Amino acid sequence: MWLPEAFPTRIRATAVSFCFNAPRFIALVGPLVTGTLITAFGNFGRAAIIVSTIYLVGIVAAPFFPETRGRPLPD
Repeated sequence: MWLPEAFPTRIRATAVSFCFNAPRFIALVGPLVTGTLITAFGNFGRAAIIVSTIYLVGIVAAPFFPETRGRPLPD
């Protein structure tokens, strides 16, 4: 998957920049949530399992991204 191929030329730079940088802002919440979960559960193990479920979201979402191999770039 090559992310820039998914967007038209007129918004390609903005869209790719957004896709790369938006998760960084979302990740700001991660340490806060993790610390809160460790405090609530009393140990690191359960908190790590809950926080790591974000990777399952990515694994489930990946097959729904359009395949661009052999297709021309959008205008």
